Amino acid sequence: MDAWRSTGADCIGMSGLLVKSVTIMEQNLRELNQLNITVPVMLGGAALTRHYAESHLRNVYEGPLYYGKDAFEGLAVCEALARGELQKIDTQVEARLTKRAEVDAKVGQRLEGGDSATATAPGRSDVRADLPVPKPPFWGDRLVESIDLSEIYPFVNRTALFRGQWGFKRGDLNEADYAKLEQKAEEVFARLSEQCKREHILRPQVVYGFWPCASEGNDLVVFDPKDHERELERFSFPRQNGRQRLCISDFFRPRSAGERDVVAFHCVTMGVEVSHRAKQLFERNDYTEYLYLHGMGVECAEALAELWHKRIRAELGIGHDDSPRIKELFTQKYRGSRFSFGYPACPDMSDQEKLFRLLQPERIGCRLTENWQIDPEQITPRRSTSRCERGRHFAGGASVFASASGDFAQRNPRCDMLVSQSVPRRALGR
Repeated sequence: MDAWRSTGADCIGMSGLLVKSVTIMEQNLRELNQLNITVPVMLGGAALTRHYAESHLRNVYEGPLYYGKDAFEGLAVCEALARGELQKIDTQVEARLTKRAEVDAKVGQRLEGGDSATATAPGRSDVRADLPVPKPPFWGDRLVESIDLSEIYPFVNRTALFRGQWGFKRGDLNEADYAKLEQKAEEVFARLSEQCKREHILRPQVVYGFWPCASEGNDLVVFDPKDHERELERFSFPRQNGRQRLCISDFFRPRSAGERDVVAFHCVTMGVEVSHRAKQLFERNDYTEYLYLHGMGVECAEALAELWHKRIRAELGIGHDDSPRIKELFTQKYRGSRFSFGYPACPDMSDQEKLFRLLQPERIGCRLTENWQIDPEQITPRRSTSRCERGRHFAGGASVFASASGDFAQRNPRCDMLVSQSVPRRALGR
């Protein structure tokens, strides 16, 4: 509020990183109402969906409110604000809400016919729990401090980088002009790849490992690598209300089976130097280069997570199911799944504390904030499962809303859990 009052800004923006961020956004909007402030507000970040912003949060705030899925849409809103043309965007929002209401009404009619399950419906899903358990090469964790960037670059999702991060979109361009745009993007990528390697701007590191585990209801129990009867941590996951009533824990061998399953965790980072360089570019008003380096750091962190998940699958002996085409790995053409906390299937961000106790990512310069965000930039924590049915992904219960990462400074750390089967993609948001 002090910054807004001192600058007289025409708009206030908020970007959400985590599920909790959306709750804070709503609290901020209500605070603005109490202060009788009705300045236009723009919301974004991957923790927030367009529909939630344009329906619920728009009704909460007493002033104009808009959603920007990325910086480019945000700029379009600002341009409309500067030109006094926000009414055009309001009309588009109303049209989307009307169409959504019509679809929801049709879906509601089908659900009333008995297609849905209740939140209290008993029992687990019918996921198989008798598949052979992969054998890890070791129990516990390992630290990897030297990784050649040449191994990471092939795993960069160029579509996400060129279009999503850098904004090289076709739009109304003809084929020839778009080919020139793609060529420019490739040239930028080649230049930055060489510069980041030569100047050590990207400094990849990984900590990962394998732990014995078992499912118990909706819980995944993680045991001591040296004593497979000693419980170390317990993760509780939500279960679908309807459909197949899936839950992450279903994809691990039950504790009652007497045989321990295996779960892998990893945390990867691209280091802090890329953040420092990006900040310098921003402060020099070199926004184009800032955008390029920003996106490069984000997608290289994702690429490192993808590369290391592939290595983990190979070490578990299930890598033979991988597609030989790297591009197809981005759409889960392999056996296994990896998840980050904050998504519908595992929404509790405080579980990051358990993950940190297991992996100790402090050894690669990572720390956990009081809001369970991971600092510094270019880090990604996840967990993996190796024993799920191929190519499936499912969404959590209705009470859990989708989330992802948003803010650059906090999205790039990656800590993941890895599952050796492929958990339903559409069904379980990661």
